[in-house]
Amino acid sequence: MNKYILTILILILFSTVSYSQYTIDKNKIIETALLLEYKIGNQTKFGSGFLIRDNTAVGDFVYLITAKHVLGKTDSNGNFSLFGNELEITYSGDIYSESVNKVVIDIANLLNHNLVRFNEGNDAAIIFLAKIIDNKMNYASVANFKQKVSHGNSWTTIDSKMLVSFEDVKIGNDAFIFGYPKTLGLGRYPQYDYEKPLLRKGAIAGIYRTKKTIVVDCPSYGGNSGGPLFTIYPKEKKLKLTGIVVEYIPQISKVEMNNSGYMVAVSSDIIIELLDTFREKKS
Repeated sequence: MNKYILTILILILFSTVSYSQYTIDKNKIIETALLLEYKIGNQTKFGSGFLIRDNTAVGDFVYLITAKHVLGKTDSNGNFSLFGNELEITYSGDIYSESVNKVVIDIANLLNHNLVRFNEGNDAAIIFLAKIIDNKMNYASVANFKQKVSHGNSWTTIDSKMLVSFEDVKIGNDAFIFGYPKTLGLGRYPQYDYEKPLLRKGAIAGIYRTKKTIVVDCPSYGGNSGGPLFTIYPKEKKLKLTGIVVEYIPQISKVEMNNSGYMVAVSSDIIIELLDTFREKKS
């Protein structure tokens, strides 16, 4: 066989294999992003989140992960308050379908029952959502779960085994964020579907060991906070959950503050620590 043709065939085969290993749609990774909203009168507070499925010896549980500031605010005295009592969650289930699913949970009641927890010093939150029994979601009774819109699509969860330690974060690895940057666009003249997540791709640019945060060469915008950060590990041929998107890094001049194109994520180590608070109680 002609060496030139053989080389082309090898390149095509390699490209196909590489693509199948990291195909976002195949792994349903983009569909893990959730839109979280508080409807307060004529105002809406919003951000992103995702679900972690933690299957352990004591049970199979599902948790909602997001940034703490998506759920509420902390005053000057350090007291935290939710933006509202009910949290509306929108999820796709099928990114190529126009339909979405909407549910409402009683976030205030969950907080009162210690089922919403935070990590001290980090902008991260975990909410106990459900226990899986016979492959069905059994929602926490105190969540007062209500289905507002249903199109039959199921939740997409992330296996807790996909979490990667801060010590294993590799600078230069490809990174993906998924979320709902609803501050983008012209509002009244939408250029995309605000109820569908958007993907951004970048690279791990650095780590901040003091705070256990990750700097990503990828812009984030209002609404991205709380969404998942994934990175590719080529040698292992794996996509791993690396952290939670929490903020963008501003570029400050004398007259204005702009988005630098870099963003910060809280390490998945913090998610593991939050999961452990529930694991200890159940063990």
